[in-house]
Amino acid sequence: MKKFTMYLLIAIIMLIPNISMASPSQWADNEVNKAKTYDLLTPKVMMNYQQSITREEFAELVIKLYSGLTGRQAILPNGNPFRDTSNPEVIKAHYLGIVEGVGGGFFDPNSNITREQIAVMFYRLLKTIDSGYVYDRGTYELKDKGTISSWAVNEVGFLWNNSIIKGYEDGTFRPLRNTSREEAIALIVRVYEQYLLLPPKNVTATIVSGLRVNLQWDDNGSDYYRVYESYDGVNWEDILDPYGRNVWDWYPEFSVEILGYEKGDIVQYKVSSVKDNVVSAFGYSNMVELPEGMSAEDLVNHLWEYYPSMNVNGIVVPFSYYDVLVSADGTVTSIHLYVGDEGFEKYIQSDSISRVNIARELRSLSLYYREQTLTDIEIMVIYSSSYEENPDFLEENFIEPQVIYFDDFEGIYYVWYPLIDVFSYSSTYFTWYGSYNF
Repeated sequence: MKKFTMYLLIAIIMLIPNISMASPSQWADNEVNKAKTYDLLTPKVMMNYQQSITREEFAELVIKLYSGLTGRQAILPNGNPFRDTSNPEVIKAHYLGIVEGVGGGFFDPNSNITREQIAVMFYRLLKTIDSGYVYDRGTYELKDKGTISSWAVNEVGFLWNNSIIKGYEDGTFRPLRNTSREEAIALIVRVYEQYLLLPPKNVTATIVSGLRVNLQWDDNGSDYYRVYESYDGVNWEDILDPYGRNVWDWYPEFSVEILGYEKGDIVQYKVSSVKDNVVSAFGYSNMVELPEGMSAEDLVNHLWEYYPSMNVNGIVVPFSYYDVLVSADGTVTSIHLYVGDEGFEKYIQSDSISRVNIARELRSLSLYYREQTLTDIEIMVIYSSSYEENPDFLEENFIEPQVIYFDDFEGIYYVWYPLIDVFSYSSTYFTWYGSYNF
C-alpha cells in the first residue's frame, strides 16, 4: 500500500510543472470557456495555451469557425494541393479559398502563424461566407503599417477597422509577431460573436440636402440597429434617435442630420444589427463628400452681386433686399426677393409675356441654387412697403386685406404681398392672377 501511495505521489509531482502551461492564462479563461460552449475548439489547442499556434492548428480552428457561422460542414474535395500535409481541415480551408500555402506546393503546417497571416485568413473566411462584408473600409493608421506585407495590407485594415485584431499601446500592429493558442482562441471567439449575427447589407448614404443624408440598408429581422458616423474613418460617433439612444428600428430609409462639418468633408456610416443581445459586426456605407454648396449667407451675397434686379416691360426694377429662409435643421427652403413701391407699380403694369419671362428667369435661378444647396428651393418676389394711412387702394389691385398689417405701437400700416412664386421642382408658377405652366 505504501509503495502504491508513493508511486501516486510521484505521478502527481511530475504533473505539477505542467499545470500552468496546461491551463489558460487568467485573462483567457472566459474566452476559452466561450469557445468550448460555441464548439469552436480542436483537441490540439486545448493544452499548452501559452504556446504559439501553428498554421495548421489555426486552419483547423478557422474551419470550426466556418461551420459555427454558417451551420454547414466544409466539404473535403478530392485531391491534395500540398506536399507537406494531408490534414483534411487544411485541404478544406484551401478548397474554400481561406489558405493558399507558401508556394511550391507547400503549406508549411508546423510554422507558427503570424498576425498578418491570421488577418488574411479571417478576411478570406468572411469573404467566403459573404463577399459583401469585406469590401475596403477606407484608410487606417498604424506606426508600422509600412512593415505589413503588400498582400495583407487591406486585410489588416479590415480587421483593424472592425476591432477584430487590435494594435498595441504604442500604435503598432507587429504583423510578423506570432500568436499564442489562447490569443488565437480569443480572436476566433471575437469573430464568431461579431458575425454570428451578420451585419446589415447594402448600407447606402445619399446626400439629399446641404445638411442631411438619407441612410438605408436591408432589413435582416434584427430587434434593432445601431448607427454611427465618421468624418475620418477612424473616430466614430453615435447617431441618436429622438429619445437620445443609439437604438433604431428599421425603415426603408431615414434622414440623418449633418452637424459640425466643413465643406468638402467626407462622411461615412456604419450600422450593426442587435438581436437577443447579440451585436453584429458593422455594415459600412459608401463614403459621401459633403457639398461645397452655398450657405444662407452665401446665397444672399450671391444675389446682391449677380441678381440685383428684374426686368419688367423693358424697365429694370431693383430689389430692395433679400431674405433666405431655413428650416429648423438649417436646410435652405425658400428665398424672398423684395421690391419697393417703384417695383410694385412696374409689376402691376406688366403684361403676361413679361410675367412669364420673369417666372422663367426665377425658375432657372431656383434650379441653379438647388445644385448649390442640394435641396429644392422656392423663390418668391414680394412687395413690401409701409404707409401712414390705410392703403385701401391696394385692395383694388388684388391685394388681400390680411397682408396689410397695422402696427399699433408705431401707428404704421405694413404691406407684405407675394407677386410671383416659382419652385425648383415644379413647372407651375403662381402670380396673384392665378397659377400657370411655363
